[in-house]
Amino acid sequence: MNTPVTIASKVFIRTFYLENASFFLLVLGVAGGFMRDVEHIALAEFFVRKPYLVLIPFAFWILYGFKILSFNTACLEKPQNQFFYQLVFFSRGIRFMISGLIILTQFMPAILYGFFLMATAVKHTVYDSFFVVIGSLIVPVLALVIQFMRLIHNPDQGKKTSLLIRKMNRTIIRPYPLFAIEWLSRKKTLMLLGTKAFGVLMLLAVAKLYTTGEYDFRLMGMALTVISGASAQLMFEIHRFDNHHFALVRQLPITCWKRISSLLVSILFLILPEAGIFITYYPADLSSPEMIQGIVFFVTILFFWYALLYRKNMDQEAFMKIVFWESMLIFVLILFRVPVWGIACVAFLAAVFRMSTYYYRFEYGTTTYRD
Repeated sequence: MNTPVTIASKVFIRTFYLENASFFLLVLGVAGGFMRDVEHIALAEFFVRKPYLVLIPFAFWILYGFKILSFNTACLEKPQNQFFYQLVFFSRGIRFMISGLIILTQFMPAILYGFFLMATAVKHTVYDSFFVVIGSLIVPVLALVIQFMRLIHNPDQGKKTSLLIRKMNRTIIRPYPLFAIEWLSRKKTLMLLGTKAFGVLMLLAVAKLYTTGEYDFRLMGMALTVISGASAQLMFEIHRFDNHHFALVRQLPITCWKRISSLLVSILFLILPEAGIFITYYPADLSSPEMIQGIVFFVTILFFWYALLYRKNMDQEAFMKIVFWESMLIFVLILFRVPVWGIACVAFLAAVFRMSTYYYRFEYGTTTYRD
């Protein structure tokens, strides 16, 4: 019995935290950089004030659950982990115990924050919120355990295309800038939805902060930096689509500036949810030119992440580490009142240089990417 648990901890738990180390460091950096301990307590008291307010952290836990589900699915599809499907030969109780251990350990950051919310609810005798927090933790954990057991029971599941989708594919002609976004929506649905939801919720939260105090544009700039860092994984996938899945375009006689303009159009389509929230709930205390700067900054940083991948072949974990440290650098520059438009100009020029210099030199290593 110890052997399956040990193997599961190495394959799913240790690897999960190692591959997402940059993500957790980014979260810790944002939480520690934006808020002090008093403000964390005040935020927890706000969440437990009314039971329905617990839905806010619950939404983030759901998004984190999607991240866990995406990792576990990709992990099981790797050839070296195919043996784990043999877990189906164990009894139902053992399967449930191992699956529960994996999910509970992966979900532990959310559980610890849930305990903090429960302690806050008990302190203020808000027991209805206390039980809502418990339920909000149990639901995603059980759903992830059940889904994990389904993955083990049903390897190599076939995918069916509905009649409506088939008809749309025959009648609607997509422009090239939408190719990568459609591929993301088909192959990386959970990642796309989770990233968009995170960006929208972050912008709503920051816009709400502007109504509680006097802040300049730096707060919004830092929020956009965090969202662009989270969206870097989408740019990694778009880069992989352009250079691996649809590499034919690399051989076409297209100028560098046309490739860049096509990519920028793709990014504009990609950020439509965040841009809509950003414009709709833009703080009244900030000026219209700063709004334009914010959108240009967001697009430019995403372009910078994309172009960064042409310097050399790297996996997603190595890429996200670079994104983390460069995001921290942008944080510091914004805090020291370096203009956002200045950072955007430097990032744009650096991205153009990288893409024009290394576009045709770039090639993947011996390891072939797997979906």
